[in-house]
Amino acid sequence: MKPFDKRDFLRLLSSALVAAPTAALVSKSTQPAGVQKITTYDRVIKSRLIRCGYDIWPPIISKDINTDRLSGIFYDYMEAIGKNLDFKIEWINGITYANYFSELDYNRIDAMCAGIWPIGTTITAVDFTDPLYYIAINAYTRAGDTRFDNDLSILNDSRYTIADIDGLVPARIAAQDFPKAQTLSLPATSPASDMLLSVADGKADITFTDAITAGDFSKNNLNKLRLVPRKMPIRVFGNTIAVGKNNEPFLRMLNNATQELRDSGAIDRILDQYEPYQNSFQRIIKPYNLKSAE
Repeated sequence: MKPFDKRDFLRLLSSALVAAPTAALVSKSTQPAGVQKITTYDRVIKSRLIRCGYDIWPPIISKDINTDRLSGIFYDYMEAIGKNLDFKIEWINGITYANYFSELDYNRIDAMCAGIWPIGTTITAVDFTDPLYYIAINAYTRAGDTRFDNDLSILNDSRYTIADIDGLVPARIAAQDFPKAQTLSLPATSPASDMLLSVADGKADITFTDAITAGDFSKNNLNKLRLVPRKMPIRVFGNTIAVGKNNEPFLRMLNNATQELRDSGAIDRILDQYEPYQNSFQRIIKPYNLKSAE
């Protein structure tokens, strides 16, 4: 198996945005009239089994090339849910970020357990659990460039160039937020690091990515990039589990099981284990303030 590049996930996410409307239409037409559909919740409760689709996107899900053993944030998370609920988790391979809609619709899997971002037309095709945590997308410039500090609105000008990759999230941000800016659009086969390299080399003024991608680049390119300071990231995406439409009992079960893990500290321990850089993952704020017993 070749090493997984983050652009593969982002490209599949782009494909998913195209596939989602079709999946939503197919979902409405595949059930024969007069046939009562067995719900995912009923099937899971009866079988004591959750069939989890997955794709490889470290550190969300990783696979050892020698043993085929899975690991990662969502693997540990779902296995913990299975243990608490006394369910077996069956990991179904051959699922991708681009085809999981149809796999859910045809009941080949019960959930896509691999860090799904609710974005664009995917929201019309499937439902999502509450996020396990969030990924922030920030702006990065060359080291020493302070032109955009605390005011990215000036980027919406033809004087500036945004580095992106065709069809991926940075290109979506550029088109939605800064339509007047020029773009340096790299081929869809380009690694995400090429966007950052284009900025570091002065071919573009700015680009958008997450802390892990920027951190990996900076390890090998010291003092080449600078995080643009601002109060909020330019985008925040929740990493969730996707389930088929109209499966509210199953969705509530997953959310309640997740809350139990969050309250026990298990979620924080899992995230701590896999977080490569400080503040790579944006944690969920707890809805309570604990006070020590007197």
